[in-house]
Amino acid sequence: MRTNTSILLFLDILISLLESGLELPAALAVVNTQKRTAFYADGIIREMKQGKPFSQSFAAVCSGPLKRNRFTTVYVPLIRAGELTGTVLPVLVFIRDEIQQDTDERKNTLTVLLYPAAIMLCALIGTVFLLTAGIPYLEKSFRVLPETAVYMKDGIRLSLWFLLGAGSLCLFLYYYLEKKEYVPYRIFYVLHFLCGSGITLEKALRHCLGMIREKKGRKALLNVIDGLANGTPLVKACEADTFFDAEILVWLTAAGAGGNSIEAFGKITAWYKKRRTQRHTVLLRFTEPAIIVIAGIYLLILIEHSVLPLLTEFGGM
Repeated sequence: MRTNTSILLFLDILISLLESGLELPAALAVVNTQKRTAFYADGIIREMKQGKPFSQSFAAVCSGPLKRNRFTTVYVPLIRAGELTGTVLPVLVFIRDEIQQDTDERKNTLTVLLYPAAIMLCALIGTVFLLTAGIPYLEKSFRVLPETAVYMKDGIRLSLWFLLGAGSLCLFLYYYLEKKEYVPYRIFYVLHFLCGSGITLEKALRHCLGMIREKKGRKALLNVIDGLANGTPLVKACEADTFFDAEILVWLTAAGAGGNSIEAFGKITAWYKKRRTQRHTVLLRFTEPAIIVIAGIYLLILIEHSVLPLLTEFGGM
């Protein structure tokens, strides 16, 4: 079965064999002897025997379990970048680490959000129950005034819409902030890898353009490419677009002065990776309290529009 766990095992074994000095075909042949990873190795070998490059073969066999990781738009172009330089080992290491980090972050997110999600689910079920069964029961058994019943129903609907709206906004902000760093992080990784392998900056940038689907990212890269073609320094081309963070301009300025852009790309890649990890930690730290606050406000709305009217009508206050 194709899962993230099985493909991580496949990549671990393949990377170890390549690091030991085996060529890619020989390494795939060895991996093909392992029961848990033979599916991937055998499929890639079959595809390559038909004349397809490793990147296409890898995509045909391994894309199934990795669709959530944007396999076709990110990982295949990275492997093609490795093929341009004649070595896919560094790219495979990067892809393995990316998949592992995505898997770990997803597990951490599920673990941290399990309790708040349970609260939200119970609140949602309780609200639906009150609307469909609770209020009709009170009207029938305790002869609640029609005006009070309408007021209670409106309040319950208000609490339901607040719960859904605030919860959806919280999830949207989490997703938006969690994914924000991925595009520039991968851009500078590819630039560091390709330029370090002798590929020109212009060609490396055009290769990056092929792995980006986000409109803002594509526009920023096109502006940088056009700027370089017109003789604009890289730091000025990046500075002119808000897509790139201002913090990275320091490294690009130093690279322009010292002529070592490869080192600057490596530092920027490391900076984006560190920032991505820090942002994930901060998001998890604040998401749980935010959901609990949302649940608390929901309960206050429910009490004000449901409990207090009943107490008032039946002389409880």
